[in-house]
This record gives sequence, structure tokens and C-alpha cells, in this order.
Amino acid sequence: MLGQNPELKRGLNKLKVPALHCLGNPIKANRSLRKHLFSLQDHCPEHNYLHHEVSLPFPEYRKEVHFHAIVLDTTFMGERCFDPSVFIERALQALVMDQVRE
Repeated sequence: MLGQNPELKRGLNKLKVPALHCLGNPIKANRSLRKHLFSLQDHCPEHNYLHHEVSLPFPEYRKEVHFHAIVLDTTFMGERCFDPSVFIERALQALVMDQVRE
């Protein structure tokens, strides 16, 4: 539990929170979608947020980071709920890219 984390109780640690979305470049996204994506950061700015477009590979250096929570934006959930072929295609692309890197 977050409340039981002694580092957070002492205020020595900020929460590390990735927010996964399917907006593409958020600057070009619809204002209301962009506002929704950044609402947590706007209202709780004391924590560290990583906004990640899921069509891009997750950075290797970030895979080692211990995150306290993960935010799944509605655009992330909507794409997976309504078009499973997109999820399968992107998963296969990620596997191919991982194999190419090796």
C-alpha cells in the first residue's frame, strides 16, 4: 500500500507514474483528450509522470524503473476494446522489433 511506504511517509520519494495512451503526439490531439490525459499531472504535480504513446516501443532504460502505479488512458483502453486487430498487429510488430535488435 502507498500509505505504508516509509519513504513516502517521510516525503523522500515521489511517485513514478507512467500514463499509457494512444493519442499520437498529444500536442496535435483533441483538447479534451489532452486535458484528460494530463489531468492527474495538473492536479498532483508533485509526482513524476511519464506519458507514453503505446505505438512506440517502451524505452529500454525505463524498463528498469519501479513504478508505483500505471495509468491507462481511455484512448489506450478504447483502442484495445474496440479493435483487437490493432492490439495484435502492434504486439507482433513489437516482437519483430525485439528480434531485430537481438
